[in-house]
Amino acid sequence: SEIQGQLEASPYIGQMVSATGIITGVSYSGFFMQDDSSEWSGIWVYGSSDNLSTGDQVEVTGTVAEYNDLTEIDAMTITVLSGGNQLPSPITISTGAVGESLEGVLVTVIGVAINTPNEYGEWNIDDGSGALAVDDKLYPEADEMVDQGSSYLVTGPIDYTYGAFKVQPMSDTDITLYVEEGVPVAMAGEDQTVDFEGSVTLDGTDSYDTDGTIIGYSWTQESGPAVEIDNYEEAIITFVAPNEFCELQFSLEVFD
Repeated sequence: SEIQGQLEASPYIGQMVSATGIITGVSYSGFFMQDDSSEWSGIWVYGSSDNLSTGDQVEVTGTVAEYNDLTEIDAMTITVLSGGNQLPSPITISTGAVGESLEGVLVTVIGVAINTPNEYGEWNIDDGSGALAVDDKLYPEADEMVDQGSSYLVTGPIDYTYGAFKVQPMSDTDITLYVEEGVPVAMAGEDQTVDFEGSVTLDGTDSYDTDGTIIGYSWTQESGPAVEIDNYEEAIITFVAPNEFCELQFSLEVFD
């Protein structure tokens, strides 16, 4: 927090400093580290991240810089003091409440994915207070786990690049589908590939409710050549695929 200065820019720019913290996320060009579970307690370290892991406690010596308005330490030496340490507890915030004090700090947000990932692997999450970008700097597969319109709980350190704050998930456990207690969840099954005029089965029996029982199902064909189905209100439905190359899309609604 002394290096951050609790200001828009560090008061130590251009000066040599030493600091100790727990690594909270590693990329090819550096890492985030943090020494508390509070605002102003995180920082980005630019430098070699070879043989470093999340949970390592490190001592870093280097020069303080503001790179595109991101406070960082340009590391000259990095010494690992211990490994496997517990990470600082994430701060739970609203998506629209991100500011300079959370730069480099682990946070948790809950909101709706309001768009699909762009060509840079970025997408936006919003809980109604304002959108926050989610990026794949620390976990390249992060952009593969998102469906527009679904709600997610996302954890990661706050980064600042290209004029925007972004949360950087560290692994697949940092992007989880968020289900409000008491709301039934429809599970329509994985994508399928079938032969022409082959029998197709859609199975919704994995659908669930956290505090009750599923009592009704409703399948809807959203696109593709119309197929004949006897009862759209069963948990499991079957039909014969068309005799042509095509894609059919179905949705499932469930009731508790």
